[in-house]
Amino acid sequence: MTEEPQGLTLFARVLPHQIITFVLARFAGRSAAEIAALSDLPLQTLRQRIPQTPPQTGAPATLRDPWIPWLDQTLPRTVGDVIRDERVRLKYNALSERHADVLERVVGETTLRDYYRNAPETDIQRWIDRVEQVSLVDRALAGEERAFNALYASCERQVLGFLRARANNDEDAAEIAAETWIKVWEKLSDYDPALASFATFAKNHACYQWKAFYRQAKDDSSGNDPGDDKPRGDDKDLGIPPEQADVYEYLLRVTFGSNLPPHQLIAFGFVRLLEWKPGEVAAELSDVVLRELAKRLERDYLAISTLSEDRLRSHFSPLQAKMARTFGTVVQDTNTLKTYPHLVARVIGDTTLGNYFKSDDEIKQADYIVKWRFSVERWLKKRIQSWLGGNNPAVD
Repeated sequence: MTEEPQGLTLFARVLPHQIITFVLARFAGRSAAEIAALSDLPLQTLRQRIPQTPPQTGAPATLRDPWIPWLDQTLPRTVGDVIRDERVRLKYNALSERHADVLERVVGETTLRDYYRNAPETDIQRWIDRVEQVSLVDRALAGEERAFNALYASCERQVLGFLRARANNDEDAAEIAAETWIKVWEKLSDYDPALASFATFAKNHACYQWKAFYRQAKDDSSGNDPGDDKPRGDDKDLGIPPEQADVYEYLLRVTFGSNLPPHQLIAFGFVRLLEWKPGEVAAELSDVVLRELAKRLERDYLAISTLSEDRLRSHFSPLQAKMARTFGTVVQDTNTLKTYPHLVARVIGDTTLGNYFKSDDEIKQADYIVKWRFSVERWLKKRIQSWLGGNNPAVD
């Protein structure tokens, strides 16, 4: 096996085509549009166009090295051999529906076009940003304070804005933000660029800290000992009044135990339960196989829910079980089956959200996430109304 360059602790999650675009942009000074114009050239040819010295950009050699030695070692190998993370391999298996046999091809013979999911300039800019984030994370893990400061500066406003929209006041938001960045630093080694951007990683921790902050405040006001090992809030989740706790459990149970299309349930879970924005789901998660998304949804919601682990996992277990079945055996709605005839025989866990989009436009993809979320919510409201009777306010 080819050894990774020293210091590239996250290198297995960054692929050659992404690194080439990053080096061309940051070291050779090319724009995303200029790189897109090279989309049909083999990666081996693009490698030849990386200069030995920066052409008047002032770029340091650290933007070129140690990526280049690894590129030269991987270009003769197949894409499948280079990708060592199984989740990323599954993503490219799914991508091969549109770009045949990507994993079997020699890296140097592929082109940037073989990896596009959206408009070329959009994907190129995302690859550039992602490699830059990985580079900063790797340097921060090595103890470089300036690198972590750069990560902080890149998304500090996003994290604070996320918290201001949810906290009771700006003072609470600032306090939670401070705790968030402490936690981000502690958990930095958990960052997985194959699954999300660094901003999303930071906002996920902000969500956890926001929940914990008000749960702690609630414990303090009620006299509960936060260090007590007994499960707290076992009959209700945060923000659910006691009289609505049974509705909340019913909602989880019928949602993930239903025969609704799993891709819709997962989109609903990330947007409604984890409070991702639809655009973030479309941009960050579209190429991740549903099997991994279902596991991540359960894991991330478990981290912020006050339901006991056993009870929460029991509600998610039907969704996890569906990941091993084919689309045609799970989905019963004939219109949905007619919409996706090419997926009827596919194992659900091997598909991605991107397989269900009908457009390559990112805005339209975000609209699909919104549509799927509201489709699940409309179905749920009918079920809960029939259970509660009438227009019970708990439905909303």
